Amino acid sequence: MSASKENNLVQAYIELNKFCQSGDYEKALKATGKILQIAPNEQKAFHCKVVCFIQLHNFKEALAILCNPKNAAHAADLHFEKAYAQYRLNCPKDALQTVDNAPELTSALKELRAQILYRLEQYQDCYNLYRDLVKNTTDEYEDERKANMAAVVANLAAVNPVCI
Repeated sequence: MSASKENNLVQAYIELNKFCQSGDYEKALKATGKILQIAPNEQKAFHCKVVCFIQLHNFKEALAILCNPKNAAHAADLHFEKAYAQYRLNCPKDALQTVDNAPELTSALKELRAQILYRLEQYQDCYNLYRDLVKNTTDEYEDERKANMAAVVANLAAVNPVCI
């Protein structure tokens, strides 16, 4: 890569970082476009582009670029982002399949899997997963996780009051 091209790439990444830090995802999306024009194989810029679409609630566009065969190499490791877009587009079965096909069930994927199971009304599996998450995860989302688990318990009780 020429020095001028490299300098343009560095400047575009500085710009991208500034927009992401300020939460201006419209401008960050444009910055990812600049980066990918300069260097089409930039994995971080592609990932950021997907995240920008998600932050802008443009889940169809996020899923479209993730599922585009020409982006297969870039999208290969973005299981969470793909499943999240599918979930937000109300395609929970597809989202569950995406999560289950991930090579590793990270804590973020476990959280998303629990939400998908809840939407699919698979309350017992959802409860088991939340129980594991509540027991083994400590972060700033503990209260939200416990509230979600309480909703699962309420639905389990409504469906089958004996089996809790």
